[in-house]
Amino acid sequence: MVSMLITGSTIFTGKELIKEGYVFIKDGKIKEIGTQPVPDEISEPSLLLGGKGRIVAPSLSAIADIPIFLMRFYKLKMNKRIEFYKMLTQRDLFTLSLPAIYELNMHGITTIFAEAINISYVLDLKDKIGGYYGIAKPACIKDLKIPPSLIGEIDVKGFGCDGEGISDNDSKYLLLLGKNSYSISGIDNIYEKSEKLRSLAGLPPNVIKENNNAEIVIYDTSKPPAMNFYKCDLDCIKNVYNENAIIESLIAGEDVLVDIGGHLRIGQKHLKEAESLAEKIANDEKFRQILS
Repeated sequence: MVSMLITGSTIFTGKELIKEGYVFIKDGKIKEIGTQPVPDEISEPSLLLGGKGRIVAPSLSAIADIPIFLMRFYKLKMNKRIEFYKMLTQRDLFTLSLPAIYELNMHGITTIFAEAINISYVLDLKDKIGGYYGIAKPACIKDLKIPPSLIGEIDVKGFGCDGEGISDNDSKYLLLLGKNSYSISGIDNIYEKSEKLRSLAGLPPNVIKENNNAEIVIYDTSKPPAMNFYKCDLDCIKNVYNENAIIESLIAGEDVLVDIGGHLRIGQKHLKEAESLAEKIANDEKFRQILS
């Protein structure tokens, strides 16, 4: 059984602030939240995270075109992205997605709705990398069956792919399709947009409260950037998501995806493999017709 104890100078639960607080997690579930000192009965956790100067907050949920990440400078419209997906193997889709997962996790995103016409590579990501995954299904694609191990489906539409669903440039949700970058620093009301996305998908709100799955990001604001941000009031703290604060740890259920500022599941070897594959694709004549 895995247990984690997180302490922080400020805990943003999604509803309120708890100053000098703690969160106790057991088997991927939040078991207790309170103010320090930590009760004696919470003894010898498997992992001790956080500390002074840390902000503990709910992590984020986003839609992203993860296999396209290394091709994002081509600014592919949805019809071209679909063509691209059709030409890649399950293994290629998995490999190309790793840099995107890395970057999304480094932005505090633990729930990813991956744009897909084939769910196999998304299942592989869930099993091998960790985190929570759903499917962002292009509206013009039919009969995509979502297994219970994924968290659901959201239909999206875009250029050359009409139908029911949200537009791939909708600004009401945390939606990262057809973008040059997955940076969220310039997006307003990030937590609220993440929560609207969860509501659209039929997921419960991601708030730090007892019995919820642990989806938590820990920011180190003991030093720049965002130094002393933990002293903010409630309205100010909500902006920590786009202040470029250092993400020290990222928790998704029982998985610690990021710790001490580094990704624990995706390393340089994976990133180099993805880069090599992207270069090969960019120089392949059949793909160049799509990318042009």
